[in-house]
This record gives sequence, C-alpha cells and structure tokens, in this order.
Amino acid sequence: MSVSLVLVPLAIAIGGALSDLPENEIIKYEDVNNIVQNNRCYQVETPIKRMDLLVRCISELGYDLQKINDKYIMKYTDGDIEFIRNSNSQIDILFSSGYSQDQVQNISSDIYNQYTSVLQAEIYNTLKQKAEERGYTLENEVIEDDNSIVLNFIV
Repeated sequence: MSVSLVLVPLAIAIGGALSDLPENEIIKYEDVNNIVQNNRCYQVETPIKRMDLLVRCISELGYDLQKINDKYIMKYTDGDIEFIRNSNSQIDILFSSGYSQDQVQNISSDIYNQYTSVLQAEIYNTLKQKAEERGYTLENEVIEDDNSIVLNFIV
C-alpha cells in the first residue's frame, strides 16, 4: 500500500478594491495590488507568522535585517522597511513614506513568495524525515508545474 502527500505552495490571490486610504491605513496583503500612493506610510498585513523564516528569506533575497528592540528593520534604497508582529501574531510590513504602489506591491510579493518557498522547503524536509523515522519508503517524488510536490510513500 502507498500513501500520496501533496505539498502545495502557499499562495494568496492579490485583489480587492481600494480607492483612497487614510494616512497609516492597515492594508491586507490581498489588497496590496490596489494601493494609491499619497506620500503616506503603509502597513501591509501578511499571513507570515514565523519571524525566524522571515529573517532567513530576507537574507536569501540579499538584504540585511537588523533587530532593534521588538522590530526588525530592513534597509532599502527608498527608506527603511519594518517588520512587526501584530495582535494576531502575524507579521506586518511597514513602509515609510516615499514608496510607490508598485514598490509596495513588488517588495511585499517578493518577500511573501520567498517566505512561502522557504516554508514549503522546511515542511518538505520535516515530512521526509518523519516518514523515514516511521519506516516509510519514498516510492516517487514529482514536482508539478505549479511547484507543488507530490510524494508517494510505501507504508
């Protein structure tokens, strides 16, 4: 008998409609595609929960992240970008004024896509290790076009 497991990359559709945002508006990650720039600070809510993985993915993207008090700050050409934990234990991205809609969208998307890739790799490695510990034999592994990974174990 065999068991198939599918690891699907975490993906969030970017959509929604925002016309005018008050200063320092909290923007859900799903709505980041529709931000209007008015020289404001933007706070983008993300579904990111693990700061250790976020630090790793920022490093893999080639940026330095500094921890100052309870905040992590990434130096970027157009100003600092801060990462803070919100009341839902998720991590928000704070952009200082001067960022355009495209910059907020691109930077948020790059960070989130890298985070999901790092998270999927961690889950993949943990799953393979646990399967081996339980005596399961990996029969087949397929990476799909959407980067989903299908693992078939003999049990």
